[in-house]
Amino acid sequence: MPNGREWGGIGGGRPLDNWDDCPNCPNHFKFKDAVLEAVILAPTGATSRMFEAWEAEARTPVVRIRRYLHILIANREKILPHGCPVGILSTELAKLDHPARSQAARVFSLFRDWLSLLFGPLGYGAAEADALAMRALVLSQGVAALAATFHDEIFPRREVARMDDWLDGVVGAAPHHHETGHHETGHHETGA
Repeated sequence: MPNGREWGGIGGGRPLDNWDDCPNCPNHFKFKDAVLEAVILAPTGATSRMFEAWEAEARTPVVRIRRYLHILIANREKILPHGCPVGILSTELAKLDHPARSQAARVFSLFRDWLSLLFGPLGYGAAEADALAMRALVLSQGVAALAATFHDEIFPRREVARMDDWLDGVVGAAPHHHETGHHETGHHETGA
């Protein structure tokens, strides 16, 4: 649907020269936008519930961050065929410059804000915590995209181990490192 006037199944997949060629098109696109909104809102609720579960299960911010990084392994059956569903949706909406683009970004914003809040107790200021949260998002999205591209189940495991090392370095360099200690890095508490 590059220009909003072409869609397989409407007008036989050919561009519509005028809306009169397809009297149901306006209704179709309204319905499609409603479905799109539901698809965007579903991950938002699921993400919030996932955060609640991680917060209940994991003792420390570091273990919670690690849970996020290990989602690539926990969800590998969903990620390997196509990549991260939220990442794919966001990318497609961006390509189309679709009005729902900002709604899809809300899911990533939830992750960004939540991760930022977790880096804060390590002693990182707001800007540093946000930069670290973005780094965690970049790492996970890149791994998801390449794991799907190459359909390689080993790659995510190897990269998650590297992300664990990165997080250990972040914890070690943290201004409050003495309060977080290596014993709280959560390597054995992730369940992955």
